[in-house]
Amino acid sequence: MRSWLLWLLLLSLLFTTGNSWRRRRRRSCGARHGGWSSWGGWSSCSCNRATGTGTWTRYRSCNNPTPYCGGRSCSGSSSMSGSCDSKCCRTTHGGWSSWGGWSSCSCNRATGTGTWTRYRSCNNPTPYCGGRSCSGSSSMSGSCDSQCCRTTHGGWSSWGGWSSCSCNRATGTGTWTRYRSCNNPTPYCGGRSCSGSSSMSGSCDSQCCRTTHGGWSSWGGWSSCSCNHATGTGTWTRTRSCNSPSPSCGGSSCSGSSSDTGRCDSQCCRTTHGGWSSWGGWSSCSCNHATGTGTWTRTRSCNSPSPSCGGSSCSGSSSMSGSCDSQCCRTTHGGWSSWGGWSSCSCNHATGTGTWTRTRSCNSPSPSCGGNPCPGSATETGQCNDQCCLTVHGGMTEWGEWNQC
Repeated sequence: MRSWLLWLLLLSLLFTTGNSWRRRRRRSCGARHGGWSSWGGWSSCSCNRATGTGTWTRYRSCNNPTPYCGGRSCSGSSSMSGSCDSKCCRTTHGGWSSWGGWSSCSCNRATGTGTWTRYRSCNNPTPYCGGRSCSGSSSMSGSCDSQCCRTTHGGWSSWGGWSSCSCNRATGTGTWTRYRSCNNPTPYCGGRSCSGSSSMSGSCDSQCCRTTHGGWSSWGGWSSCSCNHATGTGTWTRTRSCNSPSPSCGGSSCSGSSSDTGRCDSQCCRTTHGGWSSWGGWSSCSCNHATGTGTWTRTRSCNSPSPSCGGSSCSGSSSMSGSCDSQCCRTTHGGWSSWGGWSSCSCNHATGTGTWTRTRSCNSPSPSCGGNPCPGSATETGQCNDQCCLTVHGGMTEWGEWNQC
């Protein structure tokens, strides 16, 4: 604004001075009209941050040429305003980003506690055009005790068992070793390791020996005879052991073979193929009462002769089945015959009543082959009172009238 006012003041001074000079020179010079100079550079942009818009200004002078001896001044404005929105901005207040991941845990081994840190940035959005920065802290600390440890110094475990004895056969002496581990407890979190050695050596001379060369035991008994049936010959084997004494402490083993082979032809045989014996008798008949059919079986043996010395067994079956239907029957359940006639009436003269009986038989048909007997009774009793009488003793009537004399 200050530069703009200076321009106006300068133009006003020039105009006043020019008019006075023109009046003095009017009679003695020719008139010259004014012309505009080129436009000057744009001023700095004046921004409105509430709207994000801006304006700037540039100027020109009526001095190309300057009006002279009563010449006309330049027409138009000596200033021009324009938009410079692209150089302006809206005021934006800062906002925090999300928290970042936690840093690695910083442990205090003396207390077994720890802390870690995470951060956030004031860039969501970043403060702009005079906007306020984010409020609050850009970092946060937390406890991470579970990831820390206390310093533990190592301690020895118990000694392990002795190793096998390592013998020096030249001297007849020996040594063995046992070990322990630094794990009771294991050093932890910078704790000191165990002091001393993790191994211990000792003497085991009693477990060492002198060099002894091997000697054969007596021969064992002969094995069973292995026959070659094609030739009728056989062989058997016996063995001995290098244990009388056994070689020890680098002693040499027994010389010679530990086995001996001999002939046993007398225990071998020629190949004989099997032959069938005669058929045995039939078994008892196995009946199917539902169909009235039956089967029985007879067998024979492959022993006439028996196969031996690799001979082939008998061909065919050792058993035979046959039908024995004639010895079987169908299961038949019993059925009643018709009732027979009534018996003579048996009277009770004291009461004047009587009974008689009739019978039937379980034979129509009779039960067979495990069939059920007839249901019900084989006898039936009935009343025959009409055929009986009460016992009555005789009695005299009243006397009748006299007849004519």
